[in-house]
Amino acid sequence: MTNNKGKVRVAVLGIAEHADFFVPILKSMDNVEVSAVWDYDRDSAQAFATYHKIQRVLEVPEDAPANANAGIIPMHGRAPSGRQRYGDTPSDHLRLARIFLEERLPVFVDKPFATDINDAETMIRLAIDHDTPLMSCSCMRYAPQVRELVRKAERGDLGKLRIVHSIIHSPLRVNFVYYGIHAVEAGHLVMHSQARSVLSLVSKASGSRVCSYVTTVKYAKGEILIIQVLEKVRPGRYSVQAFGDRDTEEAHLDERFSTVPYGSEIPVEYARRDLAKVGLSNLRFPFSERRDEDDYFRIMLTEYLGMVRTRKPPIPYAEILAITKLLLTAKRSLDSGTTQYL
Repeated sequence: MTNNKGKVRVAVLGIAEHADFFVPILKSMDNVEVSAVWDYDRDSAQAFATYHKIQRVLEVPEDAPANANAGIIPMHGRAPSGRQRYGDTPSDHLRLARIFLEERLPVFVDKPFATDINDAETMIRLAIDHDTPLMSCSCMRYAPQVRELVRKAERGDLGKLRIVHSIIHSPLRVNFVYYGIHAVEAGHLVMHSQARSVLSLVSKASGSRVCSYVTTVKYAKGEILIIQVLEKVRPGRYSVQAFGDRDTEEAHLDERFSTVPYGSEIPVEYARRDLAKVGLSNLRFPFSERRDEDDYFRIMLTEYLGMVRTRKPPIPYAEILAITKLLLTAKRSLDSGTTQYL
């Protein structure tokens, strides 16, 4: 158990997706050590550890509690291969989160929290049963622009909300659940109401590679949330527009790594191979050497470390479940082409 003054020793389970964002930020923070790393591919884990100067590479994830007092699961599951996209491989969150929760070690689980609602409910039940805090979210929750829009909506600055439009562009082919969570979570936070029904559709312009997923969510008092996920659109961007009966407000963000120039060489083979799988082999590495206080990854990880030290979850579990249910219901509607109800 970690107290407010003790060093936080973080074990990282999985390197395929966001570990290269998170680890440099964690290592830059006071009284924090990234003490161990594990991955499905041990050679990749060793290369990652060498590059990031992490002392211990774990043979199995179950060794994490002996080498840390907190955990981060910064990926969805195994890395994609072939034509797979991030999020196409099965989620491994429940298996890996259980390792920390059963040893009463706080854990951050990357987005999307779960691809099966039973897994989501089981992880939260484990957290409650073992009196151990758990955190999972989209980083969009901590973008300062989104937080300010949420505050304005909650204060009533916009009047009664009528429509919220949450949109995300990606230059890549995307998995709706894996990538759409950003638009779902940001839009739902601004709406701050009870979702009732969901209809998702997909369309592709003739002769174009651009694909649009559009989800319409109807809320308890008649409000509408429109979630739009665009793939094969450059540059990557996020935005949330809120339309009230008194005023309209927008939060707009550029996707951070799409605007950072990359050098000609990625220094370690695991990163070059991993990025090439999703069409990002021209990007500079590592991603997150910024020290910008508006960096929403940094804000999110600061909240995580606060949770580790105080053992108080920063996001209500009911809210994590509500967002997960909305996301998975939207996917169910997309698959069936019919309205689904929550």
